[in-house]
Amino acid sequence: MVTAQSHTPIRSREGRHTPIRSCKGCRKKQAKGQLQRWVLQDGQPALDEKQNISSRGVYVCSDSCYNSIKGHLPQIINRRRS
Repeated sequence: MVTAQSHTPIRSREGRHTPIRSCKGCRKKQAKGQLQRWVLQDGQPALDEKQNISSRGVYVCSDSCYNSIKGHLPQIINRRRS
């Protein structure tokens, strides 16, 4: 018998749900607002500072994590589109 694990949502100080995302470089989970979001615009990586560009993107927690995936960024994002 498989039982579901109980999941306690993370809440902000205001009591609202805080979205959690995983860093593509190191796989650590953090609040969405603490991560950088990168998207492809015209085939080139672009930082989505406001995290509102309507496109697939990836989240990274630091410059070192970005540097570890930047050569593969188009493949990573395009893999998520299919």
